Amino acid sequence: MKVREMTPVEVAARLESEANAVYLDVRSEHEFEQGHPVGAINVPLFHFDPATKQPQPNRQFLAVVLALVARDVPVYIGCTSGQRSYQAATLLHSAGFQTVFNVDGGFTGKHDPFGGVIQMGWAQCGLPTSSGDGEERSYSYLLEAAAEAQEAQEPE
Repeated sequence: MKVREMTPVEVAARLESEANAVYLDVRSEHEFEQGHPVGAINVPLFHFDPATKQPQPNRQFLAVVLALVARDVPVYIGCTSGQRSYQAATLLHSAGFQTVFNVDGGFTGKHDPFGGVIQMGWAQCGLPTSSGDGEERSYSYLLEAAAEAQEAQEPE
């Protein structure tokens, strides 16, 4: 499957016109807290191992998204520049999500090896941003909500 991509400006327009659309930010909790698109939810694709400082897959990523996001709503997936979100889009498409898009340029933009801008990111485009954990949009909140949703679906 070829992942469909959209620029941050195109995604912002879609989010305004599609009431049920979701912006899924797959960056780490720390990155999300530093700044994110207004209205985004945070489910990290990777966690950084404190000992090795290396990314480790978030083994609960798919379960959390499946518990909280309907497979038939448009999902716009962003990260820092578009790499992790591309992986997440592929994963969600494989899990049956019908309309997934990678946000090309992510939050901070895509750059060439010399630092030149290839694609501006959400923040560079001057689109609405927020900082902090996002409260009910934070990963810790969503992880708990997903666990409750899964428990509610289990037969007694």
